[in-house]
Amino acid sequence: MPTFPARPSFLRPNARLLVGLLLAAAPAALSAQSAWTGWYLGVNAGYGTGKSDVASTISDPSLSYFPSQDLPAAVSASGSDSVKPKGAIGGITFGYNTQSGNTVYGFEVDADASGFKGDRSVTSPYPGYPFLSYTVAQSTKATYLATLRGRIGYASGRNLWFGTAGLAMTSLKLEDSFSDTQGPAAESQSKSKGKVGWTLGAGYELDMQNQWSFKVEVLYADFGKVEVAGGTFTDGGTPNPNVSYTHSANLKSEMIRFGFNYRF
Repeated sequence: MPTFPARPSFLRPNARLLVGLLLAAAPAALSAQSAWTGWYLGVNAGYGTGKSDVASTISDPSLSYFPSQDLPAAVSASGSDSVKPKGAIGGITFGYNTQSGNTVYGFEVDADASGFKGDRSVTSPYPGYPFLSYTVAQSTKATYLATLRGRIGYASGRNLWFGTAGLAMTSLKLEDSFSDTQGPAAESQSKSKGKVGWTLGAGYELDMQNQWSFKVEVLYADFGKVEVAGGTFTDGGTPNPNVSYTHSANLKSEMIRFGFNYRF
C-alpha cells in the first residue's frame, strides 16, 4: 500500500485559525446582508407646497336676483382660479423592510397632521353697474396626510437609496363665500371631504447604528378633485332658493420630509 507524506504540522494551526476566522466573519456577513430587515417605527416632519384649482359657480336661471346672465357669469369667472396651499407637516411612521443582497424592499405607512392652506379673495364691480361690487373668497385646506406605500431601494454599507409609491389620503376642506353691495346678497360654505389619491417619491436613509436611522424623502401627491353644493343664498338676509352655488377644488402637492426610524 502506498504511503503519503505526513501533512506538515504548521498547516494544522493555520487551518484551525482560518476556520475560526470564517466562523467569526459569518455572523457579520449575515448581519450586513440583513441590516435593514425588520419592523420599524419612527417620526417625521417637513414642509410642503402645492396647487389647488378652485371654482365657485353661481347660477340664477330665472334671473330672480340678477337682472341679466352677464352678472352671474362674471361672478363665476371671478371664482375660477387657483391657490397655492403650503404649510408644515409632521407625524408618525411605521413599516417593514426585507433585505436580499443589496436590494431592500418593503412597505411604509404614515399619518401626519397637516398645516396646508391656501386662499384668495377678489373684489370686482358688476359689469354695467360700476357702483355695485361683489367679493368672492376661497380657501383650500388639507387637515391631515396619510400614505400607504411600497418601497424598494439599493443598500450599500450604511446607506440606503429608495423609491416609493402608493396611496395618499387627506381631508380637503373648502371654505368659500360670496357677498355684494347690492342686496346685500351673501352665500358661504365650509365643508370637508375625504379624498384618496396617489403618491410617488424618492429618498435616502442612513443607518446610524444602534438600530436607529435617519432619512430624508421627497414626495409628490395628487388627491384629485372635490365638489360641494353651496350654502343658502340670501338677499338682504332673506333666503332665495332660485340662486344656487357650487364650489370645487383639487390638490396637488410636493413635500420634503425628514425623519428618524427605530428598527426592532
